[in-house]
Amino acid sequence: MGHANIWFSHPRKYGPGSRQCRVCSNHHGLIRKYALNMCRRCFREYSGDIGFKKRSYDAMIPRGILKTNWTHKYLEQIPAVVVLFIDLNWNHPSWTEKKFECQSKVNSIRHSLEGRGTRLAVVLIQTMAPLPPGEDVLAAERATELCSACDLSPKSLFVFPLTDQLFGYILRLEHAFHELAQAFYQGEIRRVKSKKELLSKATHQALLIRCQFKIALLSELRQDSQTALRHYKLAYQHLAEAQLAEEQWFEWKTIAGLVTYKVCRLCFHHNTPLDSIAHFRRHVDFFRPLVGRHPTEQLARIEHYAWLSQQHAIFAELFDGAVHKGLAAVQTQHPGIYFQNAAEEAMRKKRSIQSMVSDLQASWTTASGTLQPPAYPSPDPLGILLGLEFFGQRPWRVGLAEGALTADQGTESAAVLALELRQHGALALATGTLPLLNAAMAQFKRYNCPRTKRHMMVLMADEYLEMGQFAKALQLYGHVVWEYRLERWWSLLVSILYKTLACAFCLGNVKDYVSATLELLNSQITNVDESERGRLQQNLLRLLGGEPPLPEPGLAKSTVDAAMEIWHKDLADRCFFMVQMKRIHACVQARAWFSVPDSSAVSVNETVRIKVALRLLAPLPMQFRQLKIAVEEVNTTAGATSGDQVPLFTDNVQDIPLMPGDVKYFDFSFRPDPNRDIGKQLIISSVELDVGHLQAPIYGSLQWEGAGAVSARPVSAEFATGRRAVSVFDRQSLPDNIKIVSRPALATVDVHHGRSILVGEIYDVHVRITNKEVGALTSFRVFAGLDATSSDDHSPNSSPSTFFFLDPKTNAFVASLALDLADLPVGLTTDVIVKCCSQTVGDHTLRFHASYRIGCVVQGGAAAATIDCACSATTSTVVHVQQPFAVASRPISLNGEPVDQFVQQELCLIHADLQVIATCELVIESVVWQLIDVRLLPGSERRWRYVLFPLVAGHVALPRLRLSSPCLAQETLDRLAQRSLPTSFFVLPFAKRIDQTAAGGATATTSEWTTGATDARLPTAVQTGLT
Repeated sequence: MGHANIWFSHPRKYGPGSRQCRVCSNHHGLIRKYALNMCRRCFREYSGDIGFKKRSYDAMIPRGILKTNWTHKYLEQIPAVVVLFIDLNWNHPSWTEKKFECQSKVNSIRHSLEGRGTRLAVVLIQTMAPLPPGEDVLAAERATELCSACDLSPKSLFVFPLTDQLFGYILRLEHAFHELAQAFYQGEIRRVKSKKELLSKATHQALLIRCQFKIALLSELRQDSQTALRHYKLAYQHLAEAQLAEEQWFEWKTIAGLVTYKVCRLCFHHNTPLDSIAHFRRHVDFFRPLVGRHPTEQLARIEHYAWLSQQHAIFAELFDGAVHKGLAAVQTQHPGIYFQNAAEEAMRKKRSIQSMVSDLQASWTTASGTLQPPAYPSPDPLGILLGLEFFGQRPWRVGLAEGALTADQGTESAAVLALELRQHGALALATGTLPLLNAAMAQFKRYNCPRTKRHMMVLMADEYLEMGQFAKALQLYGHVVWEYRLERWWSLLVSILYKTLACAFCLGNVKDYVSATLELLNSQITNVDESERGRLQQNLLRLLGGEPPLPEPGLAKSTVDAAMEIWHKDLADRCFFMVQMKRIHACVQARAWFSVPDSSAVSVNETVRIKVALRLLAPLPMQFRQLKIAVEEVNTTAGATSGDQVPLFTDNVQDIPLMPGDVKYFDFSFRPDPNRDIGKQLIISSVELDVGHLQAPIYGSLQWEGAGAVSARPVSAEFATGRRAVSVFDRQSLPDNIKIVSRPALATVDVHHGRSILVGEIYDVHVRITNKEVGALTSFRVFAGLDATSSDDHSPNSSPSTFFFLDPKTNAFVASLALDLADLPVGLTTDVIVKCCSQTVGDHTLRFHASYRIGCVVQGGAAAATIDCACSATTSTVVHVQQPFAVASRPISLNGEPVDQFVQQELCLIHADLQVIATCELVIESVVWQLIDVRLLPGSERRWRYVLFPLVAGHVALPRLRLSSPCLAQETLDRLAQRSLPTSFFVLPFAKRIDQTAAGGATATTSEWTTGATDARLPTAVQTGLT
């Protein structure tokens, strides 16, 4: 089994076992620098002879703070633990040879690592199963022998048996190697600390920073993050207290950024985000004013802004990583703030580069006006950016003499020229701000900061505008302009509109150009002066006349030339555009409303009138081709007009001139259709104002959805002054919808009835209809029904299932009655008798409705017209229903004394009291006494039948049967009856049909249970037989 196959390693960032392992060859540790190719032991022995001598710290002047290869050396080159895997069993036949072979390999590795504190361990891979501890004497002897021969500690010798329990052995080896690695890093920390004790704070500032950083990094590798954080903070403290020349500020800020990264990362790891944020703020505040003047003032400013942007971006990424690991951020403190700061610093850097490039181009321009930049210096002073010895070191200052801060004048000048030429070439490709803005926008969206998110979108659009990507810029401006318009931030809105206008001009976009111009021309937006409005309106009139508009100020000549080519190409063909005016605060305003006496409804025989008001708030007059208005029916399902339905009414007015500040009113009218429009809710769906001519290259339409838009600065009636009255454009609501109702009926309906109604009585209600119209009533019908919505709260039994009308055609009871009557001439009266019956007591509201058609004259339009209108008259009355009798009976003796029980074989009397409780006189025709035999003899059978009228749907309780017997207990009989007989039944919510009716009431003697009836009739009598 090969040693490389025994491999159980996965990287861990923190915690026990975090490591980086690899299989190394025996020549690891040779020094190949300067072509020496010798081991470290030989180098130390012969270093004096070959010219390498180590000086003391007092005479040492470091050329930098932190070497670039030091972290790489401890992370990739110097191992903490070297483990030698050997196939060797304790009972190997050639034990002595194998022992010397192992000794040789260990000595070779130890010699190659001499001078380093790398720990050495030996693992014996054995095929034999291990014996319990203390039982294998041979293993103990030979282990001691092998440790003595290889000069190893017993703790550095391990046995790895190839058994089925490999995982447990691997874990134990892992922990053992981890302890050896920690011991190695602890030894390195002690070595660095011993060197640090020889340093003084006054003369060795750079070396103190270096030592603190080394101790912190070694502690971090040892997984002692608290100690690492403490030493990183000490290193940063020494950095802040260091007194360095301006030539070293770049290196100073570079090391400070590296240490700050480490401090903030460990603070987030320790779940102390406030400490991380506080340290980063102090870091930025401390270094922000330290710009410097080297290599030049402009280049130093560019490097400083780039460094600040990088610091904010790195901290934002650290913050975002901590949030993904579970840190809870808030709206006032989250990664988006630092991404925004990074983007702002990047934009400052870009502006500084633009300023420097403009100065350079001015100096490189010859007298003839041609640009002649100097040649790039050779050799390249920036060519060794990847091979620098120290972090933050200038590439052209590598290899300077001790104490020298700058190179010679020629080298410095060549380096400055190279930097300027590189910045000049990178300006056109500068896109580093967009990813930062995009990341900031995503964070602000995540933490619900809509206004800051829109600000990021505006900054992104500005970047696209500077880069010449006008389509993307216009799209982003379109996303934010409507919200600024809604919140009435006029200064922001005007700024965005000007940029939108520039993008639309560069793209040749007619619709967006006209929309932005119309909004900027509005005099209610006071952030645009009068002369600028005049220029904008002249461009608009040129465009509507078929000529390209003049370019917007601030655009480059090349951009203007490209835009004019697009305009000429587009204007060669006919172009149509449509602007939705309700979404913008345009200089042309329109309001439409229904001009009727009753703002909520209009009769079908009346003319519907609509008023439209137009106002121009531009500095110059404008001519419009036509005004169109459309009226549609409200879609009751969606609550708005349907976009694909045909308008019920359209009209237009031709050739409309508008003067600045004037208001013009236009009247429209139409007649509703009595056969189609009754009951419809009509709404003004759109107002359109066409501009341009049909034969012109540019022709468009300004469309207002609904009844128009409110003024940009409306004045309410409560705050109106004498200088400015409230106009229709200032009102928030005008009647833009109206309902078409039937013509009011002139015929009257009167209801007459006398006394109260008795339960079960068929009662006559007299209805009188009088024709007071100007013509005869045709298609005349009368409807009668119970108005359940107006019933008395004290009569809960009032429902269509208990109150009925007698239909004279079918002689059946119905819930509602409809009667067709003959035409009624003018001035005549007709009487109708309606028969009704109720099964419940209480007050019932009866509703009578008369409908008819009549011809009427409609005024309006060119001439009067006669239409056939449907009219209806409604009235209601309340009837009281009561019981006719109250019956009470009691047993008495022959002497007339009341008794509680009867004696067998004796005569008795039953006295019955019949009381009339009705308010009217009643004639009792007969009284019948029926005695029911309730005795049941042994061996006999008897059937009892009773009638039940359910009044409501649902579960209805049945009467309980109570029997008594001298032989059985009462409790036994009750349980028997409860088990054998049903206690309730379910009444379906359908009407029941009767089979027979009596003259004096509605009583069913025999019937069947029906569930399929659909009309409301008297309830069915339920027969229940008990055997």
